[in-house]
Amino acid sequence: MLIGPAIVIAGALTLMVFLAYRGSESTRQETSHIVPAQPVSAPIEYVPIVESLTPEELLTQAYGHMRGSDGYEANIEKALQLFQRAAQIGVVEAQTMTGRMYRSGMGTPINLDEAVKWLQSASQQNDADAQFTLADMYLNGEGVAKDPAKASSLFLQSAQLGHPKAQTVLGQLYAKGVGISRDYQEAIRWTQSAAQQGVALAQYNLGWMLYNGLGTPVSHEEAADWFGRAGAQDHVDAQWTLGMMYLKGQGREQSDERAFSWLHKAAQAGHTLAQKVVADLYLSGRGTEASKVSALNWYRKAAESGNQEAISMVIKLESE
Repeated sequence: MLIGPAIVIAGALTLMVFLAYRGSESTRQETSHIVPAQPVSAPIEYVPIVESLTPEELLTQAYGHMRGSDGYEANIEKALQLFQRAAQIGVVEAQTMTGRMYRSGMGTPINLDEAVKWLQSASQQNDADAQFTLADMYLNGEGVAKDPAKASSLFLQSAQLGHPKAQTVLGQLYAKGVGISRDYQEAIRWTQSAAQQGVALAQYNLGWMLYNGLGTPVSHEEAADWFGRAGAQDHVDAQWTLGMMYLKGQGREQSDERAFSWLHKAAQAGHTLAQKVVADLYLSGRGTEASKVSALNWYRKAAESGNQEAISMVIKLESE
């Protein structure tokens, strides 16, 4: 058959609603399912230095050297030195940047102990970026013992301060029940907040929840809207899903042309199933001009990723 029983999307819809992390309506500020985060440790002890530059001057120069802008030469080592000087005199934003740079090895060898130290300090001063980064480290056991419950508490603190990426991850944790009790209504609450702030992954996740009726009534029309927003930001799975919805006429008026357009975007980004379906469409001339050459090209691409149907079609077409 052209696309397979019930069209390939039927199988895709059995996948997990949410991708693993890695990779609005007013949100409720109090959540009974999460124990409020306790301080991750005693505040760090550091000796403030006498600094000739103001905090604003330190940050301006640090970002200038980091980006190579505003008349400053690009010098990541110098940027770290300036961030650390600001961190030592208590600039919370600089403590977060210092922690992140030590975590990723920017301008310095990776030093997770230093990263955790500075991120803890900024987190305890309600810096949403620090809370988000530290939560990610607890979620993955990076520089600290893996602790999903502590991670979820930190993500909650960051999300309550309006951090859209923290809201996205918190929604995922609620949906999966990782470090927290599964609660689809809370999942959709936080996911929707992040989606409305433009986070592509949240838009995709919200689309899946609306498609499957998780924490919300089923609405294929609204799901397609959110898949379209995520797809416009090059979210490949959203492009694939919306293309298949157009092909089936789910949530959108059936359109081979629009289906081909979205599926072709996903195929170009390397989505194996999209590559196979695009090949099918080229072969039959649905939504595009029929072309055996183009069909064979896309079957080959899908076959390279191990798609068995594509492998069979390559063998068949090459033997004709």
